[in-house]
Amino acid sequence: MCNLLTFLRNKSNLIVVSVILFCILTPKIYAQSDKKEILSTRVQQAIEASQNSITFIENKGQWPVHVLFRADVPGGQMLATPEGMLVGKYDPKSLDAISKYDAQAEEIQKNLKQGSTVAEKLGPAPLLKGHGWRFNFAGGSLANPQTISKIGESSDYFNYFIGDPSTHATNVHGYNELVYKNIYQRVDVRYYTSAAGDLENDIVVHPGADSKLLKIQIDGIEILKQNENGDLILPTTVGDIELPSPVSYLRDEKGNTFKINIKYQLSGRNTLSFIIPEYDKSKTLVIDPIVMRWATWISGNTGGVDAHGHGIDLDAAGNIYTTGRYGNNMITVGAFQPSYVGSYDTYVAKYIEPAVPGGAGQRVWQTYMGTTAVDNPYAMSVGPD
Repeated sequence: MCNLLTFLRNKSNLIVVSVILFCILTPKIYAQSDKKEILSTRVQQAIEASQNSITFIENKGQWPVHVLFRADVPGGQMLATPEGMLVGKYDPKSLDAISKYDAQAEEIQKNLKQGSTVAEKLGPAPLLKGHGWRFNFAGGSLANPQTISKIGESSDYFNYFIGDPSTHATNVHGYNELVYKNIYQRVDVRYYTSAAGDLENDIVVHPGADSKLLKIQIDGIEILKQNENGDLILPTTVGDIELPSPVSYLRDEKGNTFKINIKYQLSGRNTLSFIIPEYDKSKTLVIDPIVMRWATWISGNTGGVDAHGHGIDLDAAGNIYTTGRYGNNMITVGAFQPSYVGSYDTYVAKYIEPAVPGGAGQRVWQTYMGTTAVDNPYAMSVGPD
């Protein structure tokens, strides 16, 4: 299962929910007739705001043991594993096919609710396809999960009540930054979201470290390529992924930075190193490659794959409640094609509305509920209790 917060922030079908949760309702507007109008005027604003960050959710037994943290991004997914960060991208065509299939299924259900007697049947559900690759620092030490530091804990939390009780997990928090500590001696790797919304991984070479040891083996990519500008090209089964040359700088003890020109260098079929000029080893060297560009993900994300926000309501105090479904898929290295059979689960969440129009709301709690079958809620209503 995936966390809903990331999902709310990054999946466009649930952006509708995030719009309501974060920036639509004002303290004086509770009339049912006003909800749709308010929603439609601020959808785009919420989409732009929600896609500029990700949250790494800690694994406390709700996912397989090799997944230490998980984050969902538009059109893809990231898994922090002991062997390195695994990144996956969904196939735009399969996303689109699933979106159309879901729309057809909802139309059939709508017709049945309205008393239609016409027999309409759906064919087999399309399968989600994609490609995964893992950034593995060759010759480094990533075997101990304790070497990963989590930074920026979220104030809210998640509860997972999915299937077998042995996989239930409560009070699960998310983090906005992960640091793989000492992948080489005195070398750390940070994963975080930049102000521009790109996923970045600072390779921090502390004073005294040997920068010549840095080598990134990208498992799941057959042959790495470079274009004439020195940008990195990752050929995948869902299209080429282009990553620009790294931004690099030196940092002294006072925090002053000095730009340094570092370029990618390919060695072997899928191993990446860096051309690093001589520099002052008493300073910290920061190599800052982009792991994934947000625009790349968004362009391939129709949002209809497994993300549905189906119900929303308010209580008398203006608290916001929502329910919907989310699909359970785990990225694997190389091309993948997981099935959706039995992988939809329900979530229920409560939010406090923004203090000011257009402000940020606050999530109070969020719970996943589901079985091994398909769980798909279609409405919710808040009672006086």
